[in-house]
Amino acid sequence: MRYSLLVLLLVLLIISCKAPYFFIGMNEQAFLSKNKGVKIVKSSKSETIYQKINYPFGKPPDYKFFYFINGQLDHVDEGVQSPDLIIQHNRN
Repeated sequence: MRYSLLVLLLVLLIISCKAPYFFIGMNEQAFLSKNKGVKIVKSSKSETIYQKINYPFGKPPDYKFFYFINGQLDHVDEGVQSPDLIIQHNRN
């Protein structure tokens, strides 16, 4: 009985995990239908940028940016991260 309950809980956990679905060249409408919770960062006539934030258990948030050019996914990255602190050394 315990073993079957453990297996059932494990299966439910695996099914409930939802990873982002995308591939280079994917249509923008197909991307939006498969990936809920994305936010528009920039939109113009030829380019749209979406941001998706995943919150892995016990880890810091994972940011992904999806770049669509003319309705097709062109590339994906984690964005440009600026430093928290810049130290400047001046010699006199």
